[in-house]
Amino acid sequence: MIREFLALSWIPRLGLLGARELLKQIPDPSDLFGISKEELEQRAGLHPSVALEIARFKEWEEVDREMEKAQKLGIELLHFADSRYPALLKEIADPPLVLYVKGDPSLLSLNSIAVVGSRVPSPYGMEMARELALGLSQRGVVVVSGFAMGIDAAAHEGALEGGAGTIAVFGCGLDIVYPPSNRRLCKRVIESGKGAILSEFPIGTPPVPGQFPRRNRIISGLSRGVVVVEAAARSGSLITARLALEQGREVFAVPGLARSVRSTGTHRLIQGGAKLVTQVQDILEEFPNFAQGTPSMTFPRLPSTLASTLASTLEDLPEGGERVLQALQSGSLSMDELMNQIQLTVGRLSPLLLNLELSGWVEQLPGQRYSLTGVHG
Repeated sequence: MIREFLALSWIPRLGLLGARELLKQIPDPSDLFGISKEELEQRAGLHPSVALEIARFKEWEEVDREMEKAQKLGIELLHFADSRYPALLKEIADPPLVLYVKGDPSLLSLNSIAVVGSRVPSPYGMEMARELALGLSQRGVVVVSGFAMGIDAAAHEGALEGGAGTIAVFGCGLDIVYPPSNRRLCKRVIESGKGAILSEFPIGTPPVPGQFPRRNRIISGLSRGVVVVEAAARSGSLITARLALEQGREVFAVPGLARSVRSTGTHRLIQGGAKLVTQVQDILEEFPNFAQGTPSMTFPRLPSTLASTLASTLEDLPEGGERVLQALQSGSLSMDELMNQIQLTVGRLSPLLLNLELSGWVEQLPGQRYSLTGVHG
């Protein structure tokens, strides 16, 4: 079945949300590639152009090559219907159809907390990240982070020392170690027997900047809570915190020096209702089920003020964003309809939509249609 899931993930106009809706109508993806365009439209309500791409899919040799490359590299492929696919990640709005995993895939289903923060932290921030990750790991909690320099790297290292393990979520293919300075850390994670590296991107995908914010939804989606150690006013870690909030996860923040620019974002999180953390027990007391070692599927209710705090903390609308929002005031539109209305090429519109989606202004609907979110609409 992994072969069909891979093929489905490569249908460019379908999108993750569209694929998920499609699988609700036709649960077995092997059934999708043997029926006509008309039947796909009728049974699954697909846009004609998307249905045509599925009906005419011919790239099976490329799919097979991808599977062979993964096997040679020691990478396991977990599809959405695989029993090893993490249950928590399935609960988010747009889970990846396929996960690339190298290391121990069983870690994906254990109790986990994400620890994230600045790529250029202070010594204090590095010490806190390592200390919190070590303490969580010593108590049997897997630590998730984004494998960036700084806080992320310190969190992975602390977790490896603690014994429970760590999951590093990449923003590129697993055959590419990025940043290169973390090459030794990557080797430790894989060879420790208590770590895993993970990505939704195919083998060979380079580390393009726009992919890293998208990776953040997986970091929060795998975790019961997100701890932000140090974050400036416009930090990528705040995107992870916002995604955690949307996913119903708990959000924690470590206080820093009052006037430190590295802690401006974390202080705003605390002011907005994120729980202040100075020691590992501050995190663990929110999750009494962790003592039994059983993952919980119930999530705490977070202060509504935190949502507005995060919204005001993130970057202002990107150039061209206001035109997109104005066009969507009347209802959902397809990519083609947006291109016609605001006179932008697909090369300019695609990254703009991704930026607006990650900032919480726009959401993608099945059939590659876009609408304003309930928060901002």
